[in-house]
Amino acid sequence: MSEDARRLHSPVRWNDTIPAARWPGGQPRFTIDVWFYLAAFRGELGHLIRVARRHASLVGDGKPRLVSQALTGATAAELWMTARAVRHYHERFEQARKGQPIHRDDVSWEFFVGAAGLAEHLADAMRARSHVDFANAFTALGMLEFCEVVLEVCPPVTFDFSVPPIPADAIPTDTDGPEPEPAADATPTDGDGPRPATRTSPIKVDGIDFSAVVTALRLNGKSKPKQAALVEYMSDKDEATVEDVAEHVHDRAETPDKTIRSNADATNISLEGVEPRLRFVVKAGRVFRMIVPE
Repeated sequence: MSEDARRLHSPVRWNDTIPAARWPGGQPRFTIDVWFYLAAFRGELGHLIRVARRHASLVGDGKPRLVSQALTGATAAELWMTARAVRHYHERFEQARKGQPIHRDDVSWEFFVGAAGLAEHLADAMRARSHVDFANAFTALGMLEFCEVVLEVCPPVTFDFSVPPIPADAIPTDTDGPEPEPAADATPTDGDGPRPATRTSPIKVDGIDFSAVVTALRLNGKSKPKQAALVEYMSDKDEATVEDVAEHVHDRAETPDKTIRSNADATNISLEGVEPRLRFVVKAGRVFRMIVPE
């Protein structure tokens, strides 16, 4: 069956009654257009606001100093990564709309100006020496309020994952075709289904050479063996339980979840200079491998 026959209808919807959903990663099996990038931008912007509020609530909350530093460090890293995703999708949106004109009745001039200004301010703040310095600058410059204003004028375009994907031509897909990715906010089940078979040949997914990424991390310093191990272990998996990651990446079945999460966050930061499309998210007792489309 041809590749076109396996393409799906886009899950992008114009709907102001459901929350903005994040694109979970992976190569889309539908046509990517300007509305896809706008929906992805809106989803990341909404998440950026949530993380910024959480980070602000942790600063000076009365917890012991070490606990407070650990919590704010984790939210600062997530804030930095989400800000990068906001900039990424805004850049792609601007590129896409050059070839796909948008009617002014659909997207206001206030949004174009506000989104461009926000992307510029984020770029300036991200020149900070660390993700913690970036989070501090984000808070000090009042960027949370700026984000809220841009989200308010952003068109209500989002991903609707509540409807099962349907082939664009209504022809059933091949059974060996890639499965659609789960929604970012969906709660995964903890089923004990069979694990993917271990591969011995170099793995490439969506153009990412995992073997090269692993090698780059291993050559990039003695502090990154667990980061390389995470990428290597997840190279042929979309997700894995934290128990499996603890055993195969950290070599200890009793490794705390916070250690697994910290390693995933540190890996994401290192990947910015190696393969920025690749990232890992720990949620609901599982580790998810996500690939941001170009």
